Amino acid sequence: TNEQTFVTAYFDLDQFKRINDSLGHDVGDALLMQVADRLRHCVRHQDTVARMGGDEFVILLIDATASDITGMQALLQSNVDAHNLQTGRDYALSFSLGVIQVNINSTETMETLLALADTEMYKHKRARKDKTGS
Repeated sequence: TNEQTFVTAYFDLDQFKRINDSLGHDVGDALLMQVADRLRHCVRHQDTVARMGGDEFVILLIDATASDITGMQALLQSNVDAHNLQTGRDYALSFSLGVIQVNINSTETMETLLALADTEMYKHKRARKDKTGS
């Protein structure tokens, strides 16, 4: 179909508090800046990345196809994997992501879309914890 879509994705670093508490807030702040930069490189130029607070970010994609969404998720994972392969790291990163896609003409408020994406992100986080047992 030719329907335009709007995607709201909620991104959360897993175990960020542990990194912040064990390595200090300076390391945590530097990590958040690196993550924000990597997030911007995982989306198209017309998309938006915004920090919501703490270790949570929102990614907004206008007129995204399923392929665009899958591509963004794969880029996010490969960037995190590349980060984790760097030598000298005292920690490994992982993330949880919740994605909501609606028609561009949806009457849902941004607040509702963020809440739905946040719920999806927590489902992703729980499913991974259930799988790994941690």
